Parts: sequence; structure tokens; C-alpha cells
Amino acid sequence: MGLTSNEVWLFVHGVLLWTIFLVASASGLIGLWNLRPEVTAIPGFQQRMRRLAAAVRVAAIAAWLAVLTGTYVLFPAYRARPSDGVDLRKFPRAYLQSMTEIAGWNDAMEWKQQMAWFAPILATAVACVVARYGERLAMEPEIRRALVILFAIGILTAAAAAAAGALINKVVSIH
Repeated sequence: MGLTSNEVWLFVHGVLLWTIFLVASASGLIGLWNLRPEVTAIPGFQQRMRRLAAAVRVAAIAAWLAVLTGTYVLFPAYRARPSDGVDLRKFPRAYLQSMTEIAGWNDAMEWKQQMAWFAPILATAVACVVARYGERLAMEPEIRRALVILFAIGILTAAAAAAAGALINKVVSIH
């Protein structure tokens, strides 16, 4: 039994890209959190800054790829309209809306679709500020704090969207 193209895209979107985003984001968040004026004198500071910049760039790119594949590849398959007399389990949105006890999952999917866009937008903002300020971020605690907060919000929205997607996929999967 092979995988359908939608199942492959589900794996790429939900497992591969979001995992890359979460790992890179965690690395970037830790890098920002530990960036202090006193670390600028430590040997290897330049390498630490390169890793920080790379982590936030990878996080932003992975988030954009995940959101774009979800929006333009998977979401149309989710919203596909069935013909009369067709098995609704092959049409996730129609299946959810046809049964009142699980119809609320469609609302969760609509919420997930909108909420997921926060992650790439916030990750891109963080990546742009890190690229712009670079090593000077070590001397700017207010900017670092704002970046940590923005990145944390992005990670939390991505995690909430991922959890909603995984739960929805357990109720009805895109084939």
C-alpha cells in the first residue's frame, strides 16, 4: 500500500517542515536568550552569531514553506467538494460538516489555517532584526527581549496549529 500525493505532502508539511521550524526556532530562541554583553569577549562569539543568524533564517524559511504547502497544496484538498453519492470520508470538510458531533473540527481547521500564518511572519521579523543588528544585539537588551517574545509567540502559534492539524488528521485525514 503506497502513499497518495496528499499523504506525502502531509508528511512534508506537518512533520518535516514544522519539525525543522521548531528545532531551528528553539536554537534561535536559546541563542537570543543567552546573548549578553559579556559573551562578546568569549572566543567563538563570531561563530555563535553566525549560528544564531542561520537558525533564525532556517526557522523563517521552514515556516514559510510549511504555511505555503498547507495553504496552497493541502487546504484545497481539505475543502474539495464531493459529488452526490460519493463517500464523504474522502472529502474531509464535507465529512466533518455532515456530522453534528464532529462539525466543530471544521472550525478548528479554519482557525488553524489562519493562526499558522503568525509563525512565518514573526520568524521573518526576528530574522530581519538579527540580520540588521548582528553583534550589536548583545548590547541591546530591550531589542533582544522583544525578539525573544516575538519568537516565542511564533513558536507557540506554530505548535498550536500543528497540534490542531494532528488532531484533525486523526478525526478525518486528507487522502
